[in-house]
Amino acid sequence: MKKEITQSSVKEKIKGFIDSFGWPRLIIAGFLLLLFLVAPLGGISILTSISDVLMRFGMNSIMVLAMVPMIHSGCGLNFGLPLGIISGLLGGTLSMQFGFTGGVSFLVAILITVFFGTLFGWAYGVLLNKVKGGEMMIATYV
Repeated sequence: MKKEITQSSVKEKIKGFIDSFGWPRLIIAGFLLLLFLVAPLGGISILTSISDVLMRFGMNSIMVLAMVPMIHSGCGLNFGLPLGIISGLLGGTLSMQFGFTGGVSFLVAILITVFFGTLFGWAYGVLLNKVKGGEMMIATYV
């Protein structure tokens, strides 16, 4: 026996999909799809757009991963993130300034980043321990 597809069963499946996927994600995905469809009218390459979306997704994923230690340690979400970003930018910039290229440049940038990240993190920890109760104000200034 074949199960008859009724209009109400289709509506229930669509409602179930929307409930599990969520309206915000559905709206964002629809808007992104609309942008990809309209992009050629503005002279924008779809392949370049998709490449940019994937690259930004990867960068933002790393930023989210950078917040995990702060969450596990019980601190606020963004307390250490600016210092980590500054350390990473400083490591990358100094690596280029010293004239390294390729994979060696990446490894030197990581070493410099770890050094400055440790130094800045330690100093920030000392500062936060001295201003107990005023962490939110200090985080704003950092």
